[in-house]
Amino acid sequence: MVMDKIKGQELMESICEMKYDENIARNLFKQILEGIAYMHEHGVCHRDIKPSNILVLDDKSSIVITDFNISKYFANKAFKMLTYTGTEAFKAPEMLEAAFYNEKIDLWAAGCVLFTMLAGSMPFFDENLPRLHRAIKNAEYDMKSEPWPSISESAKDLIRKLICID
Repeated sequence: MVMDKIKGQELMESICEMKYDENIARNLFKQILEGIAYMHEHGVCHRDIKPSNILVLDDKSSIVITDFNISKYFANKAFKMLTYTGTEAFKAPEMLEAAFYNEKIDLWAAGCVLFTMLAGSMPFFDENLPRLHRAIKNAEYDMKSEPWPSISESAKDLIRKLICID
């Protein structure tokens, strides 16, 4: 096991400290997507992408994806996973359906992270687990109330394409 000492803070802490404007979110989110692409190209599905598993370095312009304890190696694109794992509010619908899933679940979770970065709140939150699961399975999230009227259409479109049932 190789470990680095990272000076920074969890993305969620950073979001709570300062409201991310689209330019900051764009720069950090691009790095998140590049990290996910790198993992997938090397046959690794993270399975727990969420703000607390992304560290923002002290320079506030770089990120590191962490916590690979439930990640899964997949040998080829035909490989399917079934394990029920990860953080409830960031799980893709297929994980809740007890269906086979693939590495694309990381993209759903990335969409939830971008939503959280821009809104300061998660797209899916409910103390009641059945209601939370229903909202996730139906992709029911709000982009009408604040701050969404001031967020660009391209950012909202990207979120819609990532937090998408199909």
